[in-house]
Amino acid sequence: MVWGLVRGWANVDPAATADWLFKSGLGMSGEYETVVKAMARRGGHEELDAWFEKVNAAGSPAKDLQGFAQTITQTRLAYEPEKAASWVELYLEEPWLKDGDIVEMTAATLSNRDPESAMDWAARLGHENASAVAMANWCQRDIQAAQAWFADNPDSPGYAPAAHMMINYLQRRDPAAAKSWAESLGNEQVRAQILQRFQTNH
Repeated sequence: MVWGLVRGWANVDPAATADWLFKSGLGMSGEYETVVKAMARRGGHEELDAWFEKVNAAGSPAKDLQGFAQTITQTRLAYEPEKAASWVELYLEEPWLKDGDIVEMTAATLSNRDPESAMDWAARLGHENASAVAMANWCQRDIQAAQAWFADNPDSPGYAPAAHMMINYLQRRDPAAAKSWAESLGNEQVRAQILQRFQTNH
């Protein structure tokens, strides 16, 4: 019933529909998507961005801001992943973003297209989970290229979470090879941390 109401109203006035969702607390993924698509059809991404900036600054409910932001990010990732990543960066300090998985979702999508750029993005943000997610995707796609990244980036802010993700991936397949790889790590602190895990497990 709510979704049907939102669908019809959003086609006439998506901003008013969103205001009602903010006040009622009845918004869910389907309602967020309906409003976002209607707003984009009417005014494009520029109007959508301006609207979201306004409602975020107004202190709208975190649940709904997160829901709308997730929908906006997903929509952009499908067509313009780099722009989606830049948009996400605008809201990094917002509590509703930190509590959700929007950054991780963005890192995963970027990694599917360009793993090295995804690692650079996650490292620039200083977001450990994003680095781990990007590396996890890279391991599944091209393990040799993923391993080679560590040799060239020993000082990257994303090195530690990526290394822990890599070792988890390798241990499930070949524990001996995992330990050998850990011993080759160029970052001494991370190497010591990971090798300590082997000592603890044996």
